[in-house]
Amino acid sequence: MKNSELPFSGKRVLVVDDSPLNIQLISHILKSFHLTISTGSNGLEALDHLAEFECDLIFMDIHMPGMDGIEATRQIRMQEIPIPIIALTADSSLETQVLILDAGFDALLIKPFNKEKMIKLMKQFLV
Repeated sequence: MKNSELPFSGKRVLVVDDSPLNIQLISHILKSFHLTISTGSNGLEALDHLAEFECDLIFMDIHMPGMDGIEATRQIRMQEIPIPIIALTADSSLETQVLILDAGFDALLIKPFNKEKMIKLMKQFLV
């Protein structure tokens, strides 16, 4: 199956990470599937983007300056916005996993990750 034939082709994704390199890497992978990408570098930017950018999925780093991904996700959930949010972090500790679930994230993608893990999550939440 070609990337353009995948069932999530054409969906809109918000990528929020304070690392330009991570944003570039994730965006490159997502664009190969003909997804529309918007990006932000902290939780406040994520909330601003959501006010203007209708999206189908969010990849959100949990550790960022200003408003982190945990607080941004809590605020999104308080607004009852039904968008799947996938946490991005290098911290796979049980404590972090509980914090992520409590904040309202739908899934966790551990850094460094590979394209196959991203595809599996996209199939889970975009199909």
